[in-house]
Amino acid sequence: YDPYYRSYAWFGLLLFGPMYLLASLVPPGTPPVVRRLLLVVPPFAVVCVLFSSIIESRIFTPVYPLVLPGLMFTLLRADTSKSAV
Repeated sequence: YDPYYRSYAWFGLLLFGPMYLLASLVPPGTPPVVRRLLLVVPPFAVVCVLFSSIIESRIFTPVYPLVLPGLMFTLLRADTSKSAV
């Protein structure tokens, strides 16, 4: 049992949490597929924590393609102003 090796994976999970919370604040008008992708993340994380070895940090890499579209729509909002160039 190596506590440092296990804490590395838990630290990655703790850093991933705020990224998911920020991605879940998608603005109205976001495509429905982005919201549906974000609904898959909590059950996936629960299954990973319950049925896998948390010492491996790579088990959460399939979650990044699910969260990144929501994160991009949250952070990079389109300019909807009607100003002329």
